[in-house]
Amino acid sequence: MLGCLTLSIELRMAILRSLLA
Repeated sequence: MLGCLTLSIELRMAILRSLLA
């Protein structure tokens, strides 16, 4: 479960970076 949570956080960060880029 912790791995899935970490993955979701990394995914959100990637999306935010793509929007800010």
